[in-house]
Amino acid sequence: MDLLAVLTIVLLAGGWWYGNTTYPGGIPLQVIRFAPPEANQDPTFVEAKIPQKAIYDVAGHTLMIPIEVTNTGNSAMTVTLFTTSTLTFLNNASGGRRVIVEPNEAIFPNETKLVKLSMTDPVWEEERMIPIGEAMMQVAGVVVFENKEGQMNRVTVQLPLKPTSFTEYAGARYY
Repeated sequence: MDLLAVLTIVLLAGGWWYGNTTYPGGIPLQVIRFAPPEANQDPTFVEAKIPQKAIYDVAGHTLMIPIEVTNTGNSAMTVTLFTTSTLTFLNNASGGRRVIVEPNEAIFPNETKLVKLSMTDPVWEEERMIPIGEAMMQVAGVVVFENKEGQMNRVTVQLPLKPTSFTEYAGARYY
């Protein structure tokens, strides 16, 4: 062990001495600096406000999110999906997780509508994604809007949560 320790110290000292005598000013860092190209971005055509709380219907396993949406673009737009955590709810989906948009009509330029997104799925409680019984009850996600040209806008929403009941919620039971 002593021999290995001495050999290590001798090799380190020898390497340090060789580096200093061979390259007296040190080796400059080999870095190429460049600015990445700008990414193409869709124009912004959505303004969203949260006028009230989200409601979670415990008995029906339904989350309802109200959003006041203004179309600031030049063509009509619709809600295409809502995503939160690992869940994605599609509008007009034939199978899987579905978001029901009321009213499910296009929002025309310079028009403001109160849109209600409803998502029914027992996964809210199975995965404990609704924070009933917690100190801060909020829900957050991303709503995707698409206009007639196929351009998308993603709007992040975060709003307080109001459950319909505290006692019937299965996710509040800790094991």
